[in-house]
Amino acid sequence: MRLDITFEEAVFGTEKELHLMRVENCDKCGGSGAEAGTSPKTCGHCQGSGQVRSIQNTPFGRFESSRTCPQCEGTGKIIEKPCSACKGRGKVKRKRTINVRIPAGIDTGARLRIQAEGEEGSLGGPPGDLFIVVVVKPHARFKRDGYTLWCDLDLNIVQAALGAEIEIPLLGGTVTS
Repeated sequence: MRLDITFEEAVFGTEKELHLMRVENCDKCGGSGAEAGTSPKTCGHCQGSGQVRSIQNTPFGRFESSRTCPQCEGTGKIIEKPCSACKGRGKVKRKRTINVRIPAGIDTGARLRIQAEGEEGSLGGPPGDLFIVVVVKPHARFKRDGYTLWCDLDLNIVQAALGAEIEIPLLGGTVTS
């Protein structure tokens, strides 16, 4: 996921609330894909292995090969009565809201990893990780070089030669020096 933040948020750090769509297990069937009160049956074509083996005898020898079962598509289970909510897939898309802490000093291109906030794993596996790529919007006055901030300040020749009290802009306000 891409996250755009302001220059100030990148410098000082912030906490963001993200809204995202992710695939989760269906609540109605518990991720099985079968209607409530029923359960998936073992595939009779592959006997639950998810693979079909074929053997060919040739003059050069015996060749064995295995491929994904065409009946159950490799799951080893057949759903006779699919769940009405997820249409037998066992997964549904849901809107989620998560809070993410953006550390101070982050720069464009940095990736944040949020454990177990990705999509649900298949066949009962744990949820994956969510990766957030940060993009920092440019600032009108300041430029960044690593952890150093740069700002152009106009001075006339008299101020530069004799010295003067001027206002120096900062991200949090100004200072007179």
